[in-house]
Amino acid sequence: MARRTLDELSVAAPATPAADAAAAVLGARLYLPVPIVLGAGLGLLAVLTLAQPGTVEPSHASLVRLMVSVKGLLFAAAVALVAWRLGRPVRPRELAGYGLGLGLCAGALVWLWGLSALLIGSILFYGGLGLCYLTGSSDPWLLRERCGTPRRD
Repeated sequence: MARRTLDELSVAAPATPAADAAAAVLGARLYLPVPIVLGAGLGLLAVLTLAQPGTVEPSHASLVRLMVSVKGLLFAAAVALVAWRLGRPVRPRELAGYGLGLGLCAGALVWLWGLSALLIGSILFYGGLGLCYLTGSSDPWLLRERCGTPRRD
């Protein structure tokens, strides 16, 4: 009878569902900055190429920038909520919805800070927030965790 070595007897432990879920959560949280940075970059590119200077009077510029800062606080709250939500496993459809909405908001904030075509920037900003809201309203984990409603999936 041949003796077996220790290497022949060792078997790799199978991945546990908890380890798979933790890897998915980490991947989702690492994904979150990508659409935000991409949206801000596209917003900056749009401001540099499409913006027409001088659409806001200089006396009103500080007021408009203050209002854009308030929109920035709304954006920060939305990012915090989505980052908290990504602490649990998320479906790809919801991850894409959150990413697209936050990316649109980030691009719109950069556009609004450039003080050009404020109506377009505001529509894009609130459209991004609306997309995050619609994604969150269909997200069973978010509803269960925040409102205490039972999960249906």
